[in-house]
Amino acid sequence: MTIDRVTSILETLKDIFNMENFDMTTFNYATTTPKEQKIFRNWLTSHLKYGPVTVDFLKKDGTMRTMKCTLQESAIPTYEKKTERVRTTSTNEAISVVDLDINEWRSFRYDSIKSVSFTIGE
Repeated sequence: MTIDRVTSILETLKDIFNMENFDMTTFNYATTTPKEQKIFRNWLTSHLKYGPVTVDFLKKDGTMRTMKCTLQESAIPTYEKKTERVRTTSTNEAISVVDLDINEWRSFRYDSIKSVSFTIGE
């Protein structure tokens, strides 16, 4: 990913959210419009498909979790049925990702995200 692409994405987000700087500390998924939520989901998914992303989110039990995750094809584990549970696909409320620390599928809700970070060129 080039600096120009990142700059372009950030400029688009600033325009959409009418913010001087896009900042997860001022972004609240739950209070944005459906259009803004879709743009955020697409933005996050595009970064996850490119490489590792670190996401801080609030788990259902109320504890904070930091997860290094991805949707990059080369990192997706081969399918191995371990339980009868079926892996859910991403929805408008949650996304399934590969947790890179344990090489297994995990999910989190978009409205629970507290921060997103990634390194260009990682």
